[in-house]
Amino acid sequence: MGVNHLGHFLLTHLLLDLLKASSPSRIVVVASDAHKYGNINKEDFNSEKQTGKGFSDSLKAYGTSKIANILFTRELSKRLNRTGIVVNTLCPGNVHTEATRYLGTVVHFLLSTLKKYFKKTPEEGCQTILM
Repeated sequence: MGVNHLGHFLLTHLLLDLLKASSPSRIVVVASDAHKYGNINKEDFNSEKQTGKGFSDSLKAYGTSKIANILFTRELSKRLNRTGIVVNTLCPGNVHTEATRYLGTVVHFLLSTLKKYFKKTPEEGCQTILM
């Protein structure tokens, strides 16, 4: 949650005055289709009480952070209406990154091997964001 949401949330708020002063401007929040696997649990916001540390729990924690990104974008867009700042969120698609490197050697190896054939390169993923 801290890496995927709270840091970006804080940075965005720290830059708001500058963005307003230099409008028209744009805020783009990168989310993920993985939001479907998460849920906001107010009692366990940082996903610290999950039963295991396997792939399923990691995907749920990641998905929860992406739900937070989407909800943040929706609320920020409402609050910045008519300020000259456009707020959007997007999913760059399936991108081959090192995000699975902490899931264990076997799982990481299998996913890394398969990702090469079915996912975008990081450069291709960035093109989606830039467009």
